[in-house]
Amino acid sequence: MRWCQLSVRFGLVVGLMLVSGEPLAIARILPCNEIFARLQKPSITAAESKILDRAVLRDFEDLTDIEAPSGKAADAWNARVVAALDRTPMTVDTEYEKPFLNQMEVVELYRDAKSNDVMANTCGENSRYEKQKDVTIGFCFGRAVGVHLLARNRNLTNQAIRKVWAVGAMPADDITWSHHVATAVRGAERWYVIDPLFDYPVPVSAWIDGWKHGPKDKLLLFATKPDRFGPESKEPLYPATTKRGSYFNFFYDLFKSVRKEGETVADQLRALSTEP
Repeated sequence: MRWCQLSVRFGLVVGLMLVSGEPLAIARILPCNEIFARLQKPSITAAESKILDRAVLRDFEDLTDIEAPSGKAADAWNARVVAALDRTPMTVDTEYEKPFLNQMEVVELYRDAKSNDVMANTCGENSRYEKQKDVTIGFCFGRAVGVHLLARNRNLTNQAIRKVWAVGAMPADDITWSHHVATAVRGAERWYVIDPLFDYPVPVSAWIDGWKHGPKDKLLLFATKPDRFGPESKEPLYPATTKRGSYFNFFYDLFKSVRKEGETVADQLRALSTEP
Protein backbone atom coordinates (compact mmCIF):
# COMPACT_ATOMS: atom_id res chain seq x y z
CA MET A 1 0.00 0.00 0.00
CA ARG A 2 1.26 3.49 -0.79
CA TRP A 3 1.13 6.52 1.45
CA CYS A 4 -1.83 8.73 0.68
CA GLN A 5 -1.87 12.49 0.60
CA LEU A 6 -4.20 14.35 2.93
CA SER A 7 -5.43 17.69 1.70
CA VAL A 8 -6.56 19.65 4.74
CA ARG A 9 -8.56 22.73 3.91
CA PHE A 10 -9.03 25.69 6.19
CA GLY A 11 -11.73 28.35 6.20
CA LEU A 12 -11.31 31.69 4.48
CA VAL A 13 -7.91 32.81 5.72
CA VAL A 14 -5.71 35.63 4.51
CA GLY A 15 -2.02 34.80 4.24
CA LEU A 16 -0.43 32.08 6.38
CA MET A 17 -0.97 30.75 9.85
CA LEU A 18 1.54 29.15 12.20
CA VAL A 19 1.14 25.66 13.62
CA SER A 20 4.00 24.55 15.86
CA GLY A 21 6.16 27.20 14.24
CA GLU A 22 5.45 25.81 10.78
CA PRO A 23 3.80 28.07 8.17
CA LEU A 24 0.74 26.51 6.55
CA ALA A 25 -1.00 27.70 3.41
CA ILE A 26 -4.77 27.72 3.05
CA ALA A 27 -4.60 24.22 1.54
CA ARG A 28 -1.93 22.22 3.37
CA ILE A 29 -1.08 18.74 2.10
CA LEU A 30 0.28 16.30 4.66
CA PRO A 31 1.62 12.84 3.80
CA CYS A 32 -0.05 10.15 5.88
CA ASN A 33 3.24 9.23 7.54
CA GLU A 34 3.42 12.77 8.89
CA ILE A 35 -0.18 12.49 10.12
CA PHE A 36 0.69 9.30 12.01
CA ALA A 37 3.77 10.99 13.47
CA ARG A 38 1.80 14.00 14.68
CA LEU A 39 -0.87 11.78 16.19
CA GLN A 40 1.73 10.19 18.45
CA LYS A 41 3.22 13.45 19.70
CA PRO A 42 2.87 13.87 23.50
CA SER A 43 1.17 17.25 23.04
CA ILE A 44 -0.18 19.31 20.17
CA THR A 45 -1.53 22.84 19.80
CA ALA A 46 -5.21 23.69 19.40
CA ALA A 47 -4.57 24.57 15.77
CA GLU A 48 -2.87 21.23 15.15
CA SER A 49 -5.78 19.47 16.81
CA LYS A 50 -8.27 21.01 14.37
CA ILE A 51 -6.05 20.05 11.45
CA LEU A 52 -5.81 16.45 12.61
CA ASP A 53 -9.56 16.22 13.20
CA ARG A 54 -10.21 17.28 9.62
CA ALA A 55 -7.47 15.02 8.34
CA VAL A 56 -8.71 11.77 9.88
CA LEU A 57 -12.37 12.49 9.05
CA ARG A 58 -11.65 13.12 5.39
CA ASP A 59 -13.67 11.00 2.95
CA PHE A 60 -10.61 9.35 1.40
CA GLU A 61 -10.77 8.18 -2.19
CA ASP A 62 -9.51 4.67 -1.33
CA LEU A 63 -9.61 3.54 2.29
CA THR A 64 -7.51 0.47 1.52
CA ASP A 65 -4.67 2.71 0.35
CA ILE A 66 -3.74 3.79 3.88
CA GLU A 67 -1.56 1.64 6.12
CA ALA A 68 -0.49 2.33 9.68
CA PRO A 69 3.24 1.90 10.38
CA SER A 70 2.48 0.06 13.64
CA GLY A 71 -0.28 -1.12 15.95
CA LYS A 72 0.42 1.87 18.21
CA ALA A 73 0.03 4.26 15.29
CA ALA A 74 -3.23 2.58 14.29
CA ASP A 75 -4.56 2.96 17.84
CA ALA A 76 -3.69 6.66 17.81
CA TRP A 77 -5.46 7.11 14.47
CA ASN A 78 -8.56 5.26 15.65
CA ALA A 79 -8.75 7.21 18.91
CA ARG A 80 -8.47 10.44 16.93
CA VAL A 81 -11.32 9.46 14.62
CA VAL A 82 -13.57 8.74 17.62
CA ALA A 83 -12.68 12.03 19.33
CA ALA A 84 -13.06 14.03 16.10
CA LEU A 85 -16.50 12.52 15.51
CA ASP A 86 -17.65 13.51 18.99
CA ARG A 87 -16.42 17.06 18.38
CA THR A 88 -18.35 17.58 15.14
CA PRO A 89 -21.10 20.19 15.57
CA MET A 90 -24.74 19.11 15.63
CA THR A 91 -26.62 20.54 12.66
CA VAL A 92 -29.69 19.67 10.60
CA ASP A 93 -30.61 20.24 6.96
CA THR A 94 -34.31 20.95 7.57
CA GLU A 95 -36.56 21.83 10.51
CA TYR A 96 -38.16 18.38 10.28
CA GLU A 97 -34.93 16.48 10.95
CA LYS A 98 -33.29 15.43 14.20
CA PRO A 99 -29.64 16.27 15.00
CA PHE A 100 -29.31 13.15 17.20
CA LEU A 101 -31.23 10.21 18.65
CA ASN A 102 -31.85 9.82 22.36
CA GLN A 103 -30.81 6.63 24.13
CA MET A 104 -34.18 4.90 23.69
CA GLU A 105 -34.29 5.80 20.00
CA VAL A 106 -30.81 4.34 19.50
CA VAL A 107 -31.93 1.08 21.12
CA GLU A 108 -35.12 1.00 19.05
CA LEU A 109 -33.13 1.59 15.86
CA TYR A 110 -30.88 -1.35 16.73
CA ARG A 111 -33.91 -3.57 17.41
CA ASP A 112 -35.47 -2.60 14.08
CA ALA A 113 -32.25 -3.53 12.28
CA LYS A 114 -31.77 -6.76 14.21
CA SER A 115 -35.33 -7.92 13.54
CA ASN A 116 -35.39 -7.00 9.85
CA ASP A 117 -35.94 -10.26 7.96
CA VAL A 118 -33.87 -9.24 4.93
CA MET A 119 -30.81 -8.21 6.94
CA ALA A 120 -31.13 -11.30 9.14
CA ASN A 121 -30.93 -13.50 6.04
CA THR A 122 -27.47 -12.35 4.97
CA CYS A 123 -25.46 -14.70 7.18
CA GLY A 124 -25.08 -18.46 7.28
CA GLU A 125 -25.35 -21.36 4.90
CA ASN A 126 -29.15 -21.04 4.68
CA SER A 127 -29.08 -17.40 3.62
CA ARG A 128 -31.25 -16.80 0.56
CA TYR A 129 -28.79 -14.16 -0.64
CA GLU A 130 -25.49 -16.07 -0.29
CA LYS A 131 -26.03 -18.10 -3.47
CA GLN A 132 -22.71 -17.87 -5.30
CA LYS A 133 -20.88 -21.18 -5.16
CA ASP A 134 -17.61 -20.97 -3.22
CA VAL A 135 -18.07 -17.21 -2.72
CA THR A 136 -19.10 -15.52 0.53
CA ILE A 137 -20.38 -11.98 0.05
CA GLY A 138 -20.87 -11.09 3.71
CA PHE A 139 -23.37 -8.29 3.04
CA CYS A 140 -22.06 -6.00 5.79
CA PHE A 141 -22.34 -3.23 3.19
CA GLY A 142 -26.00 -4.16 2.68
CA ARG A 143 -26.85 -4.16 6.38
CA ALA A 144 -25.17 -0.75 6.69
CA VAL A 145 -27.48 0.60 3.97
CA GLY A 146 -30.45 -0.91 5.81
CA VAL A 147 -29.54 0.86 9.05
CA HIS A 148 -29.10 4.10 7.12
CA LEU A 149 -32.62 3.71 5.69
CA LEU A 150 -34.09 2.97 9.11
CA ALA A 151 -32.33 5.99 10.63
CA ARG A 152 -33.69 8.25 7.92
CA ASN A 153 -37.17 6.82 8.57
CA ARG A 154 -36.74 8.22 12.10
CA ASN A 155 -36.02 11.65 10.57
CA LEU A 156 -32.38 11.62 11.65
CA THR A 157 -30.39 14.06 9.53
CA ASN A 158 -27.72 12.62 7.23
CA GLN A 159 -25.23 14.82 9.07
CA ALA A 160 -25.81 12.67 12.17
CA ILE A 161 -25.20 9.41 10.27
CA ARG A 162 -21.82 7.99 9.20
CA LYS A 163 -20.50 4.82 7.67
CA VAL A 164 -17.73 3.43 9.87
CA TRP A 165 -15.14 1.15 8.31
CA ALA A 166 -12.66 -1.25 9.88
CA VAL A 167 -10.00 -1.69 7.20
CA GLY A 168 -7.22 -4.29 7.32
CA ALA A 169 -6.75 -8.04 7.61
CA MET A 170 -9.68 -9.49 9.57
CA PRO A 171 -9.41 -13.28 10.04
CA ALA A 172 -12.76 -15.04 10.58
CA ASP A 173 -12.97 -18.84 10.49
CA ASP A 174 -11.67 -19.86 7.07
CA ILE A 175 -11.96 -16.36 5.56
CA THR A 176 -9.80 -13.25 5.96
CA TRP A 177 -11.88 -10.17 5.26
CA SER A 178 -10.24 -6.99 3.98
CA HIS A 179 -12.73 -4.72 5.73
CA HIS A 180 -16.00 -4.50 7.62
CA VAL A 181 -18.54 -1.68 7.52
CA ALA A 182 -21.53 -0.60 9.59
CA THR A 183 -23.58 2.54 10.12
CA ALA A 184 -23.08 4.84 13.11
CA VAL A 185 -25.61 7.37 14.39
CA ARG A 186 -25.19 10.31 16.69
CA GLY A 187 -26.54 9.95 20.20
CA ALA A 188 -27.03 12.75 22.69
CA GLU A 189 -23.45 12.42 23.99
CA ARG A 190 -21.59 10.12 21.59
CA TRP A 191 -21.85 8.15 18.37
CA TYR A 192 -23.17 4.59 18.37
CA VAL A 193 -22.63 1.85 15.82
CA ILE A 194 -25.74 -0.10 14.83
CA ASP A 195 -24.22 -3.40 13.74
CA PRO A 196 -26.51 -6.47 13.86
CA LEU A 197 -23.41 -8.63 14.43
CA PHE A 198 -23.20 -7.10 17.93
CA ASP A 199 -25.69 -7.78 20.73
CA TYR A 200 -26.54 -4.11 21.27
CA PRO A 201 -25.58 -0.61 20.03
CA VAL A 202 -21.94 0.08 20.85
CA PRO A 203 -19.80 3.24 20.96
CA VAL A 204 -17.50 3.59 17.96
CA SER A 205 -14.41 2.90 20.09
CA ALA A 206 -15.87 -0.41 21.32
CA TRP A 207 -16.86 -1.36 17.78
CA ILE A 208 -13.37 -0.99 16.31
CA ASP A 209 -11.77 -2.64 19.37
CA GLY A 210 -14.13 -5.57 18.93
CA TRP A 211 -12.51 -6.42 15.60
CA LYS A 212 -8.88 -6.11 16.67
CA HIS A 213 -6.77 -9.21 17.25
CA GLY A 214 -4.11 -7.92 19.63
CA PRO A 215 -1.90 -4.90 20.36
CA LYS A 216 0.04 -5.24 17.08
CA ASP A 217 -3.11 -5.24 14.95
CA LYS A 218 -3.01 -2.36 12.44
CA LEU A 219 -6.74 -2.28 11.74
CA LEU A 220 -7.76 1.29 10.87
CA LEU A 221 -11.04 3.08 11.55
CA PHE A 222 -12.61 5.47 9.05
CA ALA A 223 -15.82 7.50 9.29
CA THR A 224 -17.22 8.56 5.92
CA LYS A 225 -20.37 10.00 4.42
CA PRO A 226 -23.29 7.66 5.07
CA ASP A 227 -24.11 7.05 1.40
CA ARG A 228 -20.66 5.74 0.48
CA PHE A 229 -21.02 2.21 -0.89
CA GLY A 230 -17.53 0.66 -0.92
CA PRO A 231 -14.07 1.15 0.59
CA GLU A 232 -12.20 1.77 -2.66
CA SER A 233 -14.34 4.61 -4.01
CA LYS A 234 -16.35 7.52 -2.65
CA GLU A 235 -19.22 6.68 -5.01
CA PRO A 236 -22.66 6.19 -3.39
CA LEU A 237 -25.00 3.25 -3.85
CA TYR A 238 -26.13 3.07 -7.47
CA PRO A 239 -29.90 3.15 -8.20
CA ALA A 240 -29.44 0.01 -10.33
CA THR A 241 -28.53 -1.84 -7.14
CA THR A 242 -32.15 -1.63 -5.99
CA LYS A 243 -33.59 -3.30 -9.10
CA ARG A 244 -34.71 -6.93 -9.24
CA GLY A 245 -31.86 -9.38 -9.72
CA SER A 246 -29.08 -7.18 -8.38
CA TYR A 247 -27.22 -8.87 -5.49
CA PHE A 248 -29.77 -11.72 -5.62
CA ASN A 249 -32.58 -9.20 -4.95
CA PHE A 250 -31.06 -8.19 -1.61
CA PHE A 251 -31.41 -4.41 -2.04
CA TYR A 252 -34.75 -4.75 -3.84
CA ASP A 253 -36.08 -6.71 -0.86
CA LEU A 254 -34.37 -4.46 1.69
CA PHE A 255 -35.79 -1.21 0.35
CA LYS A 256 -39.24 -2.78 0.12
CA SER A 257 -39.04 -4.06 3.72
CA VAL A 258 -38.54 -0.59 5.23
CA ARG A 259 -40.55 1.50 2.77
CA LYS A 260 -43.08 3.84 4.34
CA GLU A 261 -46.63 4.09 3.01
CA GLY A 262 -46.76 6.24 -0.13
CA GLU A 263 -42.97 6.24 -0.49
CA THR A 264 -41.16 5.18 -3.66
CA VAL A 265 -37.70 3.73 -4.26
CA ALA A 266 -36.71 7.11 -5.71
CA ASP A 267 -37.84 8.78 -2.48
CA GLN A 268 -35.70 6.36 -0.46
CA LEU A 269 -32.64 6.96 -2.62
CA ARG A 270 -33.06 10.72 -2.22
CA ALA A 271 -33.30 10.29 1.55
CA LEU A 272 -29.98 8.40 1.54
CA SER A 273 -28.17 10.90 -0.67
CA THR A 274 -25.87 13.46 0.96
CA GLU A 275 -25.97 15.65 -2.15
CA PRO A 276 -27.87 18.94 -1.65
